Amino acid sequence: MSQWISVEQDVPKVGQPVWIHIIARGRADRDFIGIGMMTTQGGGPQWADVRDEAWYDDLIGAWRADMALAEDNLIPTHWMPLPLPPLKEQA
Repeated sequence: MSQWISVEQDVPKVGQPVWIHIIARGRADRDFIGIGMMTTQGGGPQWADVRDEAWYDDLIGAWRADMALAEDNLIPTHWMPLPLPPLKEQA
C-alpha cells in the first residue's frame, strides 16, 4: 500500500520537509524522488527543493532543511512524510 499523497489532494505544512515525487517537464519518462517542502517565499505558498540534506532536530522533534525555490521544469506530483530517524543507542 502506497503512502504517497497526491498534491491535488493535499500539501504538507509550510516548512515541513517531505519526500516528493517529481516529473521533469519534457522528460515524462523519468521519475525523480527528492526532498522538498512548501514555502511562502517568492509569493508562495509554493514548492521548494531541499538542497543537499535534511536533518532531524531533537530539540523540536521534527525534520529541518535548507531550501531553494523549485525550478519551473520540476513538477511535484506526490509527497509523503519523512520517516523518523533510527533510535539512538544509549552509551
